[in-house]
Amino acid sequence: MAGTETPTRRRPVWAGYAAAIWALLFAIRGIYWALGGSVGLATLSEGIKDLHAQGDRMLFAALWMTVVLELFGVVLGLALVRPFGLVFPQWVPVVAKRRVPNWLLLVPSSGASALLLAHGGTFVGFGLSALIKGETMTTELRWYAMFWGPWFMLGGVLFGAAALAYLRWTSDRRSWRRRIGVATSVVAFVGGLVAAAAPFIVTWLASGSE
Repeated sequence: MAGTETPTRRRPVWAGYAAAIWALLFAIRGIYWALGGSVGLATLSEGIKDLHAQGDRMLFAALWMTVVLELFGVVLGLALVRPFGLVFPQWVPVVAKRRVPNWLLLVPSSGASALLLAHGGTFVGFGLSALIKGETMTTELRWYAMFWGPWFMLGGVLFGAAALAYLRWTSDRRSWRRRIGVATSVVAFVGGLVAAAAPFIVTWLASGSE
């Protein structure tokens, strides 16, 4: 069946596995903090540390939500390089053994890439701005600019590279699947950038209405 054919061309798989490992490490950190662990919290803002110490329910709910997303990232990274990212496994109802539409993986991976790059780039940008202006960076800003920012950006690069490799692996250059994959990836990437910018846009709009 044409719907179950799989590509045979060789492809780089390092990015997908690296993205999965990146997400897994993030998930382990999130689980630890969600269970009450405090090691590493010193790298975060005072507000988050205070809420964690107080056992704020909203914060812990947010931590568990991010853990779910990070575990999804593990599966996504693997799907970009493993056979189940090409053909639905037999246990999946209705679509079992059918070919996976490439946009189904390209949309979340491209969106995540943009969101992580923009989010991390913002932290790094704040740090560079402080250096250029000759301002003294707080301990909090140092951690965000020199650790969390690059860490988020690394995840963005890995998911972006894995998505690109998957696109090339699953479609020929002139095929309609390639065109659909490129179009949906671009839309998802722009969506990720908008999502990353949303807090700043809301703040700007709120300040302009005062």
